[in-house]
Amino acid sequence: AEYMGEWAEWMECSKECGGGTQTRTKRILVQPAFGGLPCPSGLTDVRPCGQLPCPIHCSVGEWNAWDSCSHLCGGGRQQRTRPIQVAPSNGGRECPSTKEAIFCNTSPCSVDCEVSAWGPWQACSQPCYEGPGFGVTERARTVLNEPQHGGMACPILRENRVCNTHKCPVNCKVGTWSSWSDCSRTCGGGSQERFKSIIVLPSHGGSSCPTDIFESMPCNSHFCPIACQVSEWSPWHKCSLACGGGEQIRSRTITTPSKFGGTSCPSLTETDPCNTHQCPALCVAQWSAWSECSTSCDGGWRSRSRNQTIGELCPTAENATCNNHKCPVECVVTKWGDWDPCSLSCGGGLQRRVRQVQQLPHGAKPCPTLQSTRICNPQPCPVDCKVDAWSPWTHCSQSCGSGFQTRTRSIITHSINDGSPCPSLEETHHCNNHPCPCTLR
Repeated sequence: AEYMGEWAEWMECSKECGGGTQTRTKRILVQPAFGGLPCPSGLTDVRPCGQLPCPIHCSVGEWNAWDSCSHLCGGGRQQRTRPIQVAPSNGGRECPSTKEAIFCNTSPCSVDCEVSAWGPWQACSQPCYEGPGFGVTERARTVLNEPQHGGMACPILRENRVCNTHKCPVNCKVGTWSSWSDCSRTCGGGSQERFKSIIVLPSHGGSSCPTDIFESMPCNSHFCPIACQVSEWSPWHKCSLACGGGEQIRSRTITTPSKFGGTSCPSLTETDPCNTHQCPALCVAQWSAWSECSTSCDGGWRSRSRNQTIGELCPTAENATCNNHKCPVECVVTKWGDWDPCSLSCGGGLQRRVRQVQQLPHGAKPCPTLQSTRICNPQPCPVDCKVDAWSPWTHCSQSCGSGFQTRTRSIITHSINDGSPCPSLEETHHCNNHPCPCTLR
């Protein structure tokens, strides 16, 4: 009897490709019972299937970044790529495109401004420099091509420069008389001064300063009181008579005469009787003329004599003072003192020096001037450069992709005589630094 059925149909393969298996089975028709024989093994049959290799489809990676645009303006191209990670095989799907391109920088290219050559310089605005600024001359140029599409902006179309920088002649200018200074002495003859200040020093061929800008006049010319001073007594002179009562004299001289209310001089001579005994007979003799005085001033002596003709013991000589007036005294002054500091550090100032009277004159020439003045620091004062405020910034040279804009300022006063130099007259900075947008076509 049949206990097992026929083989069933083969089942579907476990894989379509790359090696799979398929199975079939037998069905048991009668199960063993009552000690019957068990069913045989091998109720399942297995065989290989789908042995052909599987198709491999292409696999690509992510897109890389876009390359740089081939042109900065006027329309360029940029592309990007992606890598093939798995190549197709065994009939797998082909790879998609690995390159991609787009248009970029499609905006028109910029056109820079173009200008003509500079024209000639115009006539100078002033014939010479007299401040506060120099003369100015100007030249101009014209625009040949206007800038387009963010091209370089036009440069300055007018420029100026200083001219006729030689200085104009400056005439000397002086002020009015100052007040008189205090007298240099309270008595004995001093001096007081006044002067005219130099307001503008002559320069560049201008007229010179006058010489009469300093005046001095005497003051307190009344003499200071001087007390009289005399020398020691001289020895007694010979008695004027040999008998009959004569006189002998001694004297002293004035070393410093009393002046101007000072203490008066004491007596300059002193007389004492001598040879008072009686003469034996009358003395008769003829005196000679007086001799010349021993000095021309300050007190001298003179004498005369006689020859005895009758009598005895007749005095034969006689002396007397003469020329007691004071000798002339010349004025004596000290050396000049140092110059005072200059009244100005530049632009022309004045400085003064003085000297003192050591001995007042008496019967001689008056003292010379006691004060001297001179011009000092005549060099011009330095003038620093001065500029006006900055102009507004110009329009940016480009609307995107980094342009620049400028601003300027001009000179109001030029630097002269080593004054501070002028700062920069033009300033530039970047603007519109954001990148320009790309346009796809």
